[in-house]
Amino acid sequence: MEGVALEQPKKPAVNHGKRRIIAEDPEWNLAPVERLSNVCVQVLVKNFEKNPVLKKISQKYRDRIVSAISTDIPLAIAAPLIPDESYWERRAKKTFKLANVHEFGESWKRLYFELFIRDTIEAYKPIIDPANEKLVQLLEKVRLGAPFIEKLSLRQLFPVEPTNTFNPHGPLLENKNQLTELMNEVSPDRVDLSLILSQLTNLKDFSVYFGVKDCGIDFKWSYFGMTITDATKLSAALPTCQLTRLSITTSGVDDDRCRILANQLAKNQTIKTLDFCNNKIGDHGARALATLLVQPNTVLETLLLGNNMIGYEGVQFFGKALQRNQKLQELDLRLNRLGDEGGAVLLQLLEQNNGLASLNLSGNALGPKTVQSLAQLLKRNGEYLGKLDLSCNKLGQIPAQEDTDVVIPNQTPIVDTTGKTLLEAISLNKYVTMFDLRMTDISDEYHIAIQGIIAENSQQL
Repeated sequence: MEGVALEQPKKPAVNHGKRRIIAEDPEWNLAPVERLSNVCVQVLVKNFEKNPVLKKISQKYRDRIVSAISTDIPLAIAAPLIPDESYWERRAKKTFKLANVHEFGESWKRLYFELFIRDTIEAYKPIIDPANEKLVQLLEKVRLGAPFIEKLSLRQLFPVEPTNTFNPHGPLLENKNQLTELMNEVSPDRVDLSLILSQLTNLKDFSVYFGVKDCGIDFKWSYFGMTITDATKLSAALPTCQLTRLSITTSGVDDDRCRILANQLAKNQTIKTLDFCNNKIGDHGARALATLLVQPNTVLETLLLGNNMIGYEGVQFFGKALQRNQKLQELDLRLNRLGDEGGAVLLQLLEQNNGLASLNLSGNALGPKTVQSLAQLLKRNGEYLGKLDLSCNKLGQIPAQEDTDVVIPNQTPIVDTTGKTLLEAISLNKYVTMFDLRMTDISDEYHIAIQGIIAENSQQL
């Protein structure tokens, strides 16, 4: 139609700032869309075990990744790659509920590996097998934890199961010789500790108990005690290890085993503390240990030998060695078998020592001869010896040889000459700060007076 203008179609109005797409979800908007960085973090965490990457990631995202990594990833990945204490704190608290990080230098990673390796070795049951895959796996775990372990305390070690096990329900033994062989069978050996110590290059403190805890009705004598082979294998690692403290307690260490250990300890130049308490060391073992004290390269400062079987002969070796050794600071011989003669000769020999600061002779059946020697020592050489323990020895209440004011009809007068002797000696000494005289039969009067002088010495030093 001419002359009639056609109406142009209207363009849709553009409303800037408002949505132009109608979504199925009316609540949809851009906010819930995951940021790419978050997605990347999630992917890295999810695939961390297959592709462990931390080095080239910025600290901002690294912390987020470490906080989300599973505590169940293999140690072969986590040990060398993750130094972050936050991760090891999570892993340690999950595995060891009662662990106290203050006992491990405030390091959660050290705490985890020291307790993990301890439990792994304690649970290991050695077998007679040339391949011995279990031992290979154990040593691999030790290798992973080696850089972080400074202290290791083994509370048990399982032995190899003996091959000849008597079955009470089996056939009767044919003869007495077979029964004797079973009864005299030596305890089986345990894991070779030299293999473990050779890998723990940062280990400073090592203690071990050759026994099995909580064995219950499965008790066997073969579970307890160090064998000659155990001693030989352990001693092989002693010359080159960097230990500063070695403790082998309650493990049946006798003279033979002690000599094996001492022979290799003589070559060590780092061990400062040696603890062989609660064993069976006698005079011959004491001689081997005394030899350590006269070595020119010795650094031994503390020797703990409580509850052994050292007697008069053995204590003489220590006394003579201490005349030449001025480095040993503490000697613990409590609960041995020194006797009055042994205690007296030791204290006489110590008059030429200028290094020993602490001496424990508790429970050694000491008597008046020891007291006289101690009195002379305190007068002549008391500047160095600061701590003394003579408790649980019958020292006091000696019958007097002179008249006294106390007269009991038909009885010998009793005067505490021991207490008087010790009081006179300690009154001339200004350096002793600890003197244990409990259960020595010394009268309360002298005991209180002696402790008063000790208290004054402690305040002045």
